[in-house]
Amino acid sequence: MSDDIKKQLAQAKKNYQNKDYEGAKDLYETLYNQKPESFTIWDKRFYSWALYQLYVKNPDDETSLLEAVDMITELVAQEDHSQKDGVCAYTMSVMKLLDYLYKKHDYANLLIWADNLNPDFLSTKTSKFTTNDGREVTTASNKEKYYNWTSKSYQEVEDYDMCLEVSKKALEELTSFTNNSDVWFKWRIARSLREIGEYGEAIEYLKDIYKTKKDWFIRWELAENYFFEGDHEKSLEYAVSAALSHGDSDKKIKLYSLLEDLLEDDDPEIALKHSYLIYSIRLHNEWGIDEELEEKIESAGLDTQNTEYWKIEKE
Repeated sequence: MSDDIKKQLAQAKKNYQNKDYEGAKDLYETLYNQKPESFTIWDKRFYSWALYQLYVKNPDDETSLLEAVDMITELVAQEDHSQKDGVCAYTMSVMKLLDYLYKKHDYANLLIWADNLNPDFLSTKTSKFTTNDGREVTTASNKEKYYNWTSKSYQEVEDYDMCLEVSKKALEELTSFTNNSDVWFKWRIARSLREIGEYGEAIEYLKDIYKTKKDWFIRWELAENYFFEGDHEKSLEYAVSAALSHGDSDKKIKLYSLLEDLLEDDDPEIALKHSYLIYSIRLHNEWGIDEELEEKIESAGLDTQNTEYWKIEKE
């Protein structure tokens, strides 16, 4: 390595230490494009941290963020922080990018970038802080965040086999959970099992969740799985309980549709009222109404302009 390159690398490092991140980045970028073989591991680390400070720490431009993380993962490797916590430009940068993509609901790209991380190397250390109103809050570890982001993303892209694998691995490997994340991992497992037709196993996970979480949608999921398994009596029991539980009516349309199917043979009048409820909710929210539903309401002689769905719900 020439003395001139040594001097320039030393100057780039000095720029970084003086918090002149732009000056450090410009010098490192020029030198790396010309003589990448001249960079020691320390030169690469300082170059990575300069990129992190400029484009990753507080990202305001997606293209710059992606390019910076791409460069950082070329310069340095992921360090193993499974036993001892520490700072790693690689890990911090990829985690920042995953967080950005998760908040943007860009699940497909999140999964592509998640492949750059080895979850076995991620820290399980949580952190705590006190809010202005005196509440103590515990934030998730990097490992928990990784599993939460990836399991949710696999569910969203409808890769149910991978969602099952990742969610089960999270439950096996994590020893502490924040914000009821263990419940949500079980929830995604149950949803994935239902999607692949494993209704009995889905029910077992949902029953476990139901011990601590009584929300209407847990009961609805139980009702759906019992319905598909052929146990209509159990399905009706949970569906009725879900319908009577607190929750926004416009979020219960699928539940009302299930009740309509369950009641159609034994109590067609009540089944029709559920159809009318669905119709009125859709009309009120100006959502699309399929032709078959519209014809059913018209032929029953019901008011097709009724948007007061809450009155139908009370009936």
